[in-house]
Amino acid sequence: MNKLETLKDIIADKYDGCYEVMRECVKAYANVDTALLDLKDLDLVLMIPIGTWTFLNDKKKELVYASHLDAEAKERIASLMDVVNQKSIDGEYEHTQEDAKEGCWGMFGTAFRSVTAVCKDVATAKDFIAMLVAALNTPEDKLYALVGSTIKNKPLTGLQAGVISQVLHCLFPTAFPVLNSWGRDIYDALRLRLVSAGKKENYIHNCETIRKYRDKFGTFKNYRVLDSLTIEEAHEIGFGFFVERYSNPKAILGDIDNILPKYLSKLTEDYDTLYQIPDAETAKEVQTILRADKGFMKKSEATGRHRPSSCFKKYMDFFDWWMNPEDPFAQPEDPFEDEYEEEVFEEYYFSSDPDKPFISEERFQKIVSLLKSKKNIILEGAPGVGKTFLARKVAYQLIGAVKNQNIEMVQFHQSYGYEDFVQGIRPSTNGGFERRNGIFYNFCDKARLSPNEPFVFIIDEINRGNISKILGELMMLIEADKRKEEFAIKLTYSDESDERFYVPDNVYLIGCMNTADRSLAIVDYALRRRFRFCPIAPEFNDAFRDFMVSKGISMEHAKQIIDKVKAANELIAEIDRGLEIGHSYFCHTDQCDDFYTWWNDICEYELFPYIREVCFDDDDKCEQICNKLKF
Repeated sequence: MNKLETLKDIIADKYDGCYEVMRECVKAYANVDTALLDLKDLDLVLMIPIGTWTFLNDKKKELVYASHLDAEAKERIASLMDVVNQKSIDGEYEHTQEDAKEGCWGMFGTAFRSVTAVCKDVATAKDFIAMLVAALNTPEDKLYALVGSTIKNKPLTGLQAGVISQVLHCLFPTAFPVLNSWGRDIYDALRLRLVSAGKKENYIHNCETIRKYRDKFGTFKNYRVLDSLTIEEAHEIGFGFFVERYSNPKAILGDIDNILPKYLSKLTEDYDTLYQIPDAETAKEVQTILRADKGFMKKSEATGRHRPSSCFKKYMDFFDWWMNPEDPFAQPEDPFEDEYEEEVFEEYYFSSDPDKPFISEERFQKIVSLLKSKKNIILEGAPGVGKTFLARKVAYQLIGAVKNQNIEMVQFHQSYGYEDFVQGIRPSTNGGFERRNGIFYNFCDKARLSPNEPFVFIIDEINRGNISKILGELMMLIEADKRKEEFAIKLTYSDESDERFYVPDNVYLIGCMNTADRSLAIVDYALRRRFRFCPIAPEFNDAFRDFMVSKGISMEHAKQIIDKVKAANELIAEIDRGLEIGHSYFCHTDQCDDFYTWWNDICEYELFPYIREVCFDDDDKCEQICNKLKF
């Protein structure tokens, strides 16, 4: 039996009061609007696990009352802190502090007493606490995906693996190990091949490594069991699996830790200790250097018992065990290095967008608000009003960044079906048939991996397809109040072994509908109930005028364009306001060196044919409208 199997598990709430306080505090934040949060709230959650004499119970209660928790929650959390503090004084917890007359609960130290020492970005507080709240309702097997996604896609300025892991451990002690400075030293001593363990970008990868180690060699679940070891105990366990056959394990450790590193430095400056050697080839290079060095063959100065050559043989035994491909934590140095490279996304704000739509900011924000509340909207308007362009800008505003990875777009047409959109049977490469998931199904799976991020699916020309046929069961699942796993259902092509499908709460739908095409069927009432319809009108306003001028059109010509198109649209509105001429006809000005040629080409080959369709049985009306556009 290895020593890890003899370690007794830790029951969190019997060990220290910070576990209970952290849970109740994060539950309370579930009822707080994320927009209200600031660095005072981040201070509170980061300091709950701290157990130093500089941060006693009264100081933690001050942070509670300074937070944005509601009044009832503040009193409840402060009262709980008093109960926990008294228990620590009475010695009711397994984890105790020396001379705890005043009470000192919490398990970790800190290099700062206020979060402002490491962070001044309010977004960090909002993003980090939002992640903690989301984690409370996330199954344990999906926690790594949730936290990994947040770390990858949110800056979390000033936070690294140390403080992040302390908070997560208090919430989920059997899921998240602690990788503060002490924890990193422990795992180093255990000889675990962690990757830059202090960096938050590597935290989830390192969690996976530690979990495999724990599950293979230990019987405990709470990671605090490892974090509570002394360095000496961890050293002994670290090599204990392979030195049991030898009579003096501590002497072997002395040789490996004290003698061989001197020779390793002759090979490379990249490795400080032998267990950082990344592969078998490097180990063989070390062996070659050692055997060629006469001094290495002398008696070991570390213990006086073992010849260095014998020491290295024992080390190679360990290395073979370490690099065994069947060993779950024997991995390359950083297999996920590319995966954890943080991609920086440009933040999006409509007010500062140099290429914004021509609609007013008030109208734009209203559309975003409707999408947030209903989850599904349709932008409807005449050709050329910029519906598709506007849809993407609305998506950016909802996401908060120009993040096209979170956006998908399709265009419906008469041949588009349920099999393309959701799921269907398709020919396979081997000549048979296979079930294949559609674009929306895969998009929903992608969104589930990042539940704290909005994902926007844009459907262009939504009324050109047979919508009821394309959506199928989604007619129910896209409703805002049905975005829960409890409403999951079997899909048309599902068999009994398949998981049920539901649309995640963080998926938003934007449809773009052309109101000018008479060939399209009217959207049925059942579908209309699932969407909010946002009329998009042509915008020939000051913003449009300024845009034209910025593209080289003179101010005089820009005003003439506005006057002429408005006059034409007044006549078109007498037929149908949904058929008016949109502003995007005039946004492509690359060939505008000769204004009159540019204008006549637009009229002759784009606008006049369209107007003839609008006035298909009224030649006089057609001529009247066209004359309004002529110079």
